[in-house]
Amino acid sequence: MIDLEDLTFVYKGKIGKRRCYRVYHRDLLVIVNLSQKEKKLFSVKDLNTYGVAFIAEKDKDRFYKDQIFYLSIVFKRKIILCNLKARVIRVHHDKNIIACEFLNLTRKQEYTLDELCLLIQKELLKYKKKEKN
Repeated sequence: MIDLEDLTFVYKGKIGKRRCYRVYHRDLLVIVNLSQKEKKLFSVKDLNTYGVAFIAEKDKDRFYKDQIFYLSIVFKRKIILCNLKARVIRVHHDKNIIACEFLNLTRKQEYTLDELCLLIQKELLKYKKKEKN
């Protein structure tokens, strides 16, 4: 018999900054609520279940670290998730990229993000398979 209280697992490998697989698709966009009256559409650089990075060329100076706002995720012209609370964790001024983490996601929102990431991964695999043939 094994006593589970005495069992400990330690991960000795290097833990990097990235926590999960990131996806990109040309039809993936975010709508950011910059104010109550102003919303802007941005192209997504990458998306994962923890957050999103988007390209904000002309508007990059409107974002700053720890800024909190709401955004919606659009895929193939369809809004997939609305009003996700996000916080800016990094602003890459030289690359015009705004990196955000999602805050306080519900289980349903997490599930939808997982499904979206898997769907995009499947599409990319099909595309790569077609390229090989």
